[in-house]
Amino acid sequence: MKTSRIRIITFFILFLIISLNFSTFVLAKQRKTYLTDFLLDCEVKDKGFSNSPQEEDDISYESTAYAIEILNDYQLLEKRDIFGEIEHTVNTSDLQEYLEDKGKDKINEAEINIYNIYYILKALNIMDYDTSSSLESNVKHYLNSLNLNGSGFAPKPSSVSGSLSSTYFAMMIYEIIEDPIPYEKSHKNWIRSCINSNGGYGGNTTLPSTILDTFYAILIFEQIYDIEDLPSEDNTIEYLKSFYVDEESDEDNYGGYLPDDKAENALISSTYYCVKGISLIDKSELKDEDETLNWILNRQDAKDGGFTDNSDGDEQKESSVTVSYFAYQALIVLDGEELPSLEQKVFMLEFIWVDWLIFVVILSSLGVAVIVGYIRWRKRRI
Repeated sequence: MKTSRIRIITFFILFLIISLNFSTFVLAKQRKTYLTDFLLDCEVKDKGFSNSPQEEDDISYESTAYAIEILNDYQLLEKRDIFGEIEHTVNTSDLQEYLEDKGKDKINEAEINIYNIYYILKALNIMDYDTSSSLESNVKHYLNSLNLNGSGFAPKPSSVSGSLSSTYFAMMIYEIIEDPIPYEKSHKNWIRSCINSNGGYGGNTTLPSTILDTFYAILIFEQIYDIEDLPSEDNTIEYLKSFYVDEESDEDNYGGYLPDDKAENALISSTYYCVKGISLIDKSELKDEDETLNWILNRQDAKDGGFTDNSDGDEQKESSVTVSYFAYQALIVLDGEELPSLEQKVFMLEFIWVDWLIFVVILSSLGVAVIVGYIRWRKRRI
């Protein structure tokens, strides 16, 4: 009798374990679904997106543009129900009006940085929104106040010198509003003069090279001029490749790219800048693409589905929209436009914990029942 009870209990426990493992498999979702769910968790209704769910109502125009771009790629800005009616995952109509109003307000601010204007217009452009003539007129006037007559564009009206980053944003805004860039040839020569002897670009003609400024220089030539007009292309490629971590023993960083010479941890942002920059000049020069792809995929956070960077010391790791966007864009370069790596079905930590919590509760209950049953059985025998 005792042996039969033990067998029944054993089979029951095995059945629970198999069932829970099966439920974990069934609940697995594609990587892209975890990513888009994370982005939607960052939405601030009708106003845009914060950089992370923890930031709640702290709207970021950069994060808004990035989130909208990814959600639009996956056709999640709007979807149709079974009757063919449009359902909005994100209320784009209210968001468009809000961003246009914010764009007008921002331009009227004396010290507004071009960075914010660019991302507001980028978000509107992704949503195919026809900006009003008054906004475009204000934008043109604003850009004129930043133009340094062939020496790049200033980041804000009060600045006396230009930078590669603000010049990139200005030129992209001209592209969005479909207006010609003034002093285009002179700006081209100024950008070329920002190159340093190591093949990288500084923020202007006097500053040392950075990965980000080099990335902006490459993007400008790829989108506005001709990538083949970049001076010292081979040196620029070697400069970017020098940040690659090729030591297999460095498990946390192997496959990524460091943000600078003194950095200890590779970042998704610097990895994207390097991977994208190299690929625009000569994709065949990319090093160990599979390792970089796997390194990025391993940065997808099991708790919320977004992507996160390694952090130093005890600093808590948190996913963000910006890091997730850089991961997404880098994967496009490494994996192709179809992004098969994000089609993979995986289960995240949330499902593991839920299943094991259920398992522990059931097993504990079963244990209590067995003990109670054993005590009663002992009493009957006495």
